[in-house]
Amino acid sequence: HYAHLSELYQKTKDYPKALEYLKEAVQIQERVASTHALELADTYDNLGRTYTKMRNYKHGERYFNKALQIRLKELPEE
Repeated sequence: HYAHLSELYQKTKDYPKALEYLKEAVQIQERVASTHALELADTYDNLGRTYTKMRNYKHGERYFNKALQIRLKELPEE
């Protein structure tokens, strides 16, 4: 599972390699987003965190916003 592999690289602070695996996960998850939208949101959130750790805040914000939009759409209001 690509997302799990990215976690291993994040723990060793190999952020470029972590991004590679997260992007692979996104490509797969985008194909099945209608049934796994919240998993895609989690992966976008992980991309945002990884870019933030690399101090690329603009990209980080972009992925945090993508995750937020999915969650707002998919999760019920309380």
